Amino acid sequence: MLTLELFPLATLTTFLIIGAPITLIVLIRSLNYYLGNIWVKPVATGLEAEDGAPLGLVVRWDNDTYDYKVCRVRMEYVEVFRGGRSLSTTFTFEDKQAKKRGFILPLKLVENELKLLTQAENEKEMNNSSIVIEVESTDGRTVRRKISKRKFMEALAAPAINAKKEELDLAPPKESDAWSVHSRVFPWRKVVEVDAGTKKAGGPSAGGSSAPQVFDYLITKVWIEPGCIVCDACENEAPDVFKVLEDTCIVHENAPLGDTGSIVAAAEGCPVDVIKYDTAPKA
Repeated sequence: MLTLELFPLATLTTFLIIGAPITLIVLIRSLNYYLGNIWVKPVATGLEAEDGAPLGLVVRWDNDTYDYKVCRVRMEYVEVFRGGRSLSTTFTFEDKQAKKRGFILPLKLVENELKLLTQAENEKEMNNSSIVIEVESTDGRTVRRKISKRKFMEALAAPAINAKKEELDLAPPKESDAWSVHSRVFPWRKVVEVDAGTKKAGGPSAGGSSAPQVFDYLITKVWIEPGCIVCDACENEAPDVFKVLEDTCIVHENAPLGDTGSIVAAAEGCPVDVIKYDTAPKA
């Protein structure tokens, strides 16, 4: 019979026999995934003078473990704040040119795209911006890596990478695919000038509409579902209704719901779609 004094020893022995190997296997696989699988980082290429590609991406992996044949690199940039912008750019290799080992991809971007990735007017723009790199193999496998805008800015200011020293293939400077998109994150926002004397909507500002949007319903209830990323967009849009805290966002108690347009814009502008509301027809 197992006595109380021997129970801790028996528990430890059981863990060492059964749990330790499982833990070791999980640890090895995790380290292999993060250290051996595809990883990406931005670098300076030194090719700005002749080829117009000062910024590049290093894409590498453990060739002995992963048999990737990389055929496409997709770069998605998003600014998560009011009036933010986005950039979705892809660089595709023909199957016969697919990369079978680590390589440097010099990005031949237009001036505005390069500025978008490597310049920031303030800390908010830098901290609330990110770039997701998606690497695709010819067999359909994809790996996504998220990189901060700060890393891109630091990379461009650093010395150029030496491909030979790093044992990497240097791909020719590559322009983005024709279907790449550079657009506003919030294309639905209508910008309307307001006459300070009458407080009525007037003509449109540059790029805006000629009149404010008219809603045929009232908002009766507003709530926020789990998943908020505290991007401040909703509070900027409707500060009387929403309040962004350190780790989530809340709806003010007894918040006024009369400004339907602002609440709708905040909900549609939420990048993770967690703002919900109920409506009722106008009388």
